Amino acid sequence: MSATTREQLARLRRLPVPVRERTADQEARLLERRARALARPVAPDADETPADTVLLVSLGSDRRTIAVAHVLDVTPFDALTPVPGTPPYVLGLTSRRGRVLAVCDLAPVLGLAGPVTPREIVAVELGDVAFGIVVDASEGPLPQTAANRLAPSLDLQALVAERRLEIDHEGER
Repeated sequence: MSATTREQLARLRRLPVPVRERTADQEARLLERRARALARPVAPDADETPADTVLLVSLGSDRRTIAVAHVLDVTPFDALTPVPGTPPYVLGLTSRRGRVLAVCDLAPVLGLAGPVTPREIVAVELGDVAFGIVVDASEGPLPQTAANRLAPSLDLQALVAERRLEIDHEGER
């Protein structure tokens, strides 16, 4: 720092700092402007997804959508623990977020063409029922309107309500 710069800084430090007095009316207007600026709507978090977004999944040669609100996570397909005595569409068990989930291949259940090559597991939850669905691929989240043009919706509520997907403790179904 040069000598002239030091001198200028020293002079500036000796100058009195002006104190600006505001009237009560000016203070009220200032506070009102600040309140309006702070009262703008909060932008949604990047993690939040609108209720009308879906995940587009490939099940064999078919494509379906799943409401993102029901998706717990999507993970690469990994080894499953087989469960003896279960129907062929139950591929096994996996653990996700501390929960044990049955992993199902829904293509034969839904009568879809072409076998699923398990590449990902989409963990879904509807009420107190959670399970995994093997898919060839997933894409999203997408706006529901755009995805509806690409594929029909996978009705999780109907799947959960369907009795043949239910497995009793003796493995008879």
